[in-house]
Amino acid sequence: AGRGHRVTVVSPHPAPDWFPLSRAAFEHAPYRESRALADADVRVATFFRTVEPALEGARGPVFHLCQGYEGEITFYREIWSEIADIYRLPTRKLAVSGVLAARLERLGYGPVLNVGQAFDASQFFPGPPRPPVDPPVVLVVGPPEIDFKGVGVALRGLPLFRERGGRFRLCRVSYFPAGEAEKAFALGGEYHHHLAPARMPAVYRASDAFIGASREAEGFGLPSLEALACG
Repeated sequence: AGRGHRVTVVSPHPAPDWFPLSRAAFEHAPYRESRALADADVRVATFFRTVEPALEGARGPVFHLCQGYEGEITFYREIWSEIADIYRLPTRKLAVSGVLAARLERLGYGPVLNVGQAFDASQFFPGPPRPPVDPPVVLVVGPPEIDFKGVGVALRGLPLFRERGGRFRLCRVSYFPAGEAEKAFALGGEYHHHLAPARMPAVYRASDAFIGASREAEGFGLPSLEALACG
């Protein structure tokens, strides 16, 4: 949009109240009734459920922005074959990391172009130096229910660290409430559910260590970039 293109986000759901679209427009409409989608020269699908609507009636190129491969999330196990079929559709695949691009290529969904991960770093910057904290705060962001984010890997590793004499206080942030999968780890600490994005920079700056355990199918998670930007 900043380069002068007319950009519209189309969704059957209302516009998010936590993300400013800036110069892009928003159309709240079913895909088949969307005026912006009908008029578009280029369409971009951003989730496997949006690929088929993006292809339907397209008169120009259709891109599939792959931010992770949903066909390896246990939550979707019953429809893995459907997801695989959607990835085989004739879209131009874009991935957020070279690792994810290579994964999709190996699965036969290529060609895939790595465009890299991106985010607005304006709010994510290092804070002033903090005095040492005992025990140090370890931050893990994301839900264990979405396998490829690797949260379960991190939460299984932390007790091993504790058994070997490591000391830490855990800080968890997720957009899901703490479910049975979370409670089973019994690591204590604090848990933040659906934290406003504007508050996330302060959480990173108040932590001493961040663990990003993304698996291959995710590519490169945004929390890792946010933590790096916060120092």
